[in-house]
Amino acid sequence: MKIFIVRHGQTSGNSARKYFGITDIELNEEGIIQSGLISKRLERKNIYKIYSSSLKRALKTAEIIARPHKMSVEPKEDLMEINFGDWEGLSFQEIQKSYPHEFSKWQNNIMNFTTPNGESILELKKRVETAFDEILNSATENNVVIVTHGGPIRIILSKILSPNVLETVFWKIKQDNAAINIIENTDNTQIISLINGTSHLNQNL
Repeated sequence: MKIFIVRHGQTSGNSARKYFGITDIELNEEGIIQSGLISKRLERKNIYKIYSSSLKRALKTAEIIARPHKMSVEPKEDLMEINFGDWEGLSFQEIQKSYPHEFSKWQNNIMNFTTPNGESILELKKRVETAFDEILNSATENNVVIVTHGGPIRIILSKILSPNVLETVFWKIKQDNAAINIIENTDNTQIISLINGTSHLNQNL
Protein backbone atom coordinates (compact mmCIF):
# COMPACT_ATOMS: atom_id res chain seq x y z
CA MET A 1 0.00 0.00 0.00
CA LYS A 2 1.25 3.46 -0.89
CA ILE A 3 -0.12 6.72 0.45
CA PHE A 4 0.48 9.69 -1.83
CA ILE A 5 0.27 12.85 0.26
CA VAL A 6 -0.02 15.96 -1.89
CA ARG A 7 0.22 19.60 -0.98
CA HIS A 8 -2.33 21.67 -2.91
CA GLY A 9 -1.34 23.83 -5.85
CA GLN A 10 -0.37 27.48 -5.59
CA THR A 11 -2.76 30.23 -4.47
CA SER A 12 -2.41 34.00 -4.51
CA GLY A 13 -1.72 33.82 -0.77
CA ASN A 14 1.21 31.46 -1.30
CA SER A 15 2.77 33.66 -3.95
CA ALA A 16 2.41 36.69 -1.64
CA ARG A 17 3.96 34.74 1.30
CA LYS A 18 1.03 35.35 3.64
CA TYR A 19 -0.45 33.02 6.24
CA PHE A 20 -3.74 31.57 5.06
CA GLY A 21 -4.95 28.66 7.16
CA ILE A 22 -8.71 28.11 7.13
CA THR A 23 -9.33 31.09 4.84
CA ASP A 24 -10.98 29.43 1.86
CA ILE A 25 -9.03 30.81 -1.10
CA GLU A 26 -8.95 29.32 -4.59
CA LEU A 27 -6.05 28.00 -6.62
CA ASN A 28 -4.54 30.60 -8.92
CA GLU A 29 -3.74 29.89 -12.58
CA GLU A 30 -0.33 28.44 -11.72
CA GLY A 31 -1.93 26.22 -9.08
CA ILE A 32 -4.33 24.74 -11.63
CA ILE A 33 -1.43 23.99 -13.99
CA GLN A 34 0.50 22.38 -11.12
CA SER A 35 -2.51 20.23 -10.21
CA GLY A 36 -2.69 19.00 -13.79
CA LEU A 37 0.96 17.95 -13.61
CA ILE A 38 0.32 16.03 -10.38
CA SER A 39 -2.63 14.35 -12.05
CA LYS A 40 -0.43 13.31 -14.98
CA ARG A 41 2.17 11.83 -12.62
CA LEU A 42 -0.44 9.79 -10.72
CA GLU A 43 -2.76 8.83 -13.59
CA ARG A 44 -1.21 5.37 -14.06
CA LYS A 45 -1.27 4.53 -10.36
CA ASN A 46 -3.90 2.12 -9.10
CA ILE A 47 -5.73 4.46 -6.74
CA TYR A 48 -8.41 3.14 -4.38
CA LYS A 49 -9.57 6.42 -2.88
CA ILE A 50 -8.79 10.13 -2.91
CA TYR A 51 -9.20 12.15 0.28
CA SER A 52 -8.92 15.91 0.63
CA SER A 53 -9.08 18.78 3.03
CA SER A 54 -12.47 20.43 2.65
CA LEU A 55 -10.90 23.79 1.72
CA LYS A 56 -11.30 24.85 -1.93
CA ARG A 57 -7.61 24.94 -2.84
CA ALA A 58 -7.12 21.33 -1.74
CA LEU A 59 -10.46 20.09 -3.09
CA LYS A 60 -9.79 21.57 -6.53
CA THR A 61 -6.33 19.98 -6.60
CA ALA A 62 -7.86 16.63 -5.60
CA GLU A 63 -10.62 16.87 -8.20
CA ILE A 64 -8.06 17.45 -10.95
CA ILE A 65 -6.05 14.44 -9.72
CA ALA A 66 -9.23 12.34 -9.66
CA ARG A 67 -10.30 13.01 -13.27
CA PRO A 68 -8.24 10.28 -15.02
CA HIS A 69 -9.45 7.78 -12.42
CA LYS A 70 -13.10 8.86 -12.82
CA MET A 71 -13.37 8.98 -9.04
CA SER A 72 -15.07 11.28 -6.59
CA VAL A 73 -13.14 12.98 -3.80
CA GLU A 74 -13.93 12.40 -0.14
CA PRO A 75 -13.50 15.66 1.83
CA LYS A 76 -12.38 15.50 5.46
CA GLU A 77 -12.55 18.64 7.61
CA ASP A 78 -9.86 17.34 9.96
CA LEU A 79 -7.34 17.60 7.10
CA MET A 80 -7.78 21.39 6.90
CA GLU A 81 -4.82 23.69 7.51
CA ILE A 82 -4.25 25.18 10.96
CA ASN A 83 -6.56 28.02 11.96
CA PHE A 84 -4.39 31.15 12.20
CA GLY A 85 -7.26 33.14 13.73
CA ASP A 86 -6.61 36.88 13.72
CA TRP A 87 -3.34 36.27 11.85
CA GLU A 88 -5.07 34.96 8.74
CA GLY A 89 -3.89 36.86 5.65
CA LEU A 90 -0.89 38.47 7.38
CA SER A 91 2.77 38.06 6.50
CA PHE A 92 5.45 37.03 9.04
CA GLN A 93 6.62 40.66 9.24
CA GLU A 94 3.08 41.98 9.72
CA ILE A 95 2.46 39.55 12.58
CA GLN A 96 5.74 40.56 14.23
CA LYS A 97 4.84 44.26 13.96
CA SER A 98 1.15 44.12 14.90
CA TYR A 99 1.32 41.42 17.60
CA PRO A 100 4.77 41.79 19.21
CA HIS A 101 3.81 40.23 22.56
CA GLU A 102 1.99 37.27 21.01
CA PHE A 103 4.73 36.88 18.41
CA SER A 104 7.34 36.50 21.15
CA LYS A 105 5.21 33.87 22.92
CA TRP A 106 4.75 32.04 19.61
CA GLN A 107 8.49 31.90 18.96
CA ASN A 108 9.16 30.60 22.47
CA ASN A 109 6.44 27.94 22.51
CA ILE A 110 5.69 26.87 18.94
CA MET A 111 3.68 23.75 19.82
CA ASN A 112 1.39 25.03 22.56
CA PHE A 113 0.86 28.63 21.48
CA THR A 114 -2.65 29.36 20.26
CA THR A 115 -2.97 32.24 17.82
CA PRO A 116 -5.61 34.84 18.81
CA ASN A 117 -8.97 33.25 17.95
CA GLY A 118 -7.11 30.38 16.25
CA GLU A 119 -5.61 27.04 17.24
CA SER A 120 -2.28 25.59 18.32
CA ILE A 121 -0.09 23.11 16.48
CA LEU A 122 -0.94 20.52 19.14
CA GLU A 123 -4.65 21.00 18.38
CA LEU A 124 -3.87 20.63 14.69
CA LYS A 125 -1.86 17.47 15.49
CA LYS A 126 -4.77 15.85 17.30
CA ARG A 127 -7.29 16.25 14.48
CA VAL A 128 -4.90 15.46 11.63
CA GLU A 129 -3.60 12.28 13.27
CA THR A 130 -7.20 11.19 13.88
CA ALA A 131 -8.00 11.65 10.18
CA PHE A 132 -4.81 9.91 9.06
CA ASP A 133 -5.44 6.89 11.31
CA GLU A 134 -8.99 6.60 9.95
CA ILE A 135 -7.65 6.58 6.38
CA LEU A 136 -5.00 3.97 7.24
CA ASN A 137 -7.59 1.70 8.83
CA SER A 138 -10.02 1.93 5.92
CA ALA A 139 -7.52 1.64 3.07
CA THR A 140 -6.01 -1.72 4.18
CA GLU A 141 -3.74 -2.74 1.25
CA ASN A 142 -4.96 -0.21 -1.31
CA ASN A 143 -3.19 2.91 -2.62
CA VAL A 144 -4.73 6.22 -1.57
CA VAL A 145 -4.15 9.91 -2.25
CA ILE A 146 -4.45 12.57 0.45
CA VAL A 147 -4.52 16.22 -0.66
CA THR A 148 -3.95 18.66 2.15
CA HIS A 149 -1.74 21.54 3.35
CA GLY A 150 1.78 22.17 4.60
CA GLY A 151 0.91 21.99 8.30
CA PRO A 152 -1.01 18.69 8.21
CA ILE A 153 1.65 17.11 5.97
CA ARG A 154 4.37 18.01 8.48
CA ILE A 155 2.23 16.49 11.24
CA ILE A 156 1.84 13.20 9.35
CA LEU A 157 5.49 12.91 8.37
CA SER A 158 6.63 13.76 11.91
CA LYS A 159 4.29 11.11 13.33
CA ILE A 160 5.89 8.45 11.13
CA LEU A 161 9.45 9.54 11.93
CA SER A 162 8.80 9.43 15.68
CA PRO A 163 5.99 10.48 18.04
CA ASN A 164 8.43 12.68 19.93
CA VAL A 165 10.09 14.71 17.16
CA LEU A 166 7.29 17.08 16.15
CA GLU A 167 8.63 20.15 17.93
CA THR A 168 12.13 19.53 16.58
CA VAL A 169 11.30 18.87 12.93
CA PHE A 170 7.97 20.64 12.24
CA TRP A 171 9.48 23.72 10.60
CA LYS A 172 12.37 21.74 9.07
CA ILE A 173 10.24 19.76 6.62
CA LYS A 174 9.99 21.64 3.34
CA GLN A 175 6.66 21.44 1.52
CA ASP A 176 6.39 23.24 -1.80
CA ASN A 177 3.08 23.81 -3.53
CA ALA A 178 2.03 20.72 -5.51
CA ALA A 179 4.69 18.54 -3.85
CA ILE A 180 4.16 14.79 -3.52
CA ASN A 181 5.18 12.74 -0.50
CA ILE A 182 5.03 8.94 -0.54
CA ILE A 183 4.49 6.68 2.45
CA GLU A 184 4.73 2.92 2.05
CA ASN A 185 2.60 0.88 4.45
CA THR A 186 3.68 -2.73 4.96
CA ASP A 187 2.51 -4.96 7.81
CA ASN A 188 1.09 -1.88 9.52
CA THR A 189 4.49 -0.18 9.46
CA GLN A 190 4.86 3.13 7.63
CA ILE A 191 8.06 4.08 5.83
CA ILE A 192 8.60 7.44 4.11
CA SER A 193 10.05 6.90 0.63
CA LEU A 194 9.68 10.45 -0.75
CA ILE A 195 9.44 13.91 0.79
CA ASN A 196 8.59 17.09 -1.12
CA GLY A 197 8.87 15.50 -4.56
CA THR A 198 8.46 18.10 -7.29
CA SER A 199 10.10 16.53 -10.36
CA HIS A 200 6.69 16.35 -12.07
CA LEU A 201 6.50 20.14 -12.08
CA ASN A 202 9.56 20.36 -14.36
CA GLN A 203 7.45 18.92 -17.17
CA ASN A 204 5.92 22.35 -17.50
CA LEU A 205 9.24 24.07 -18.30
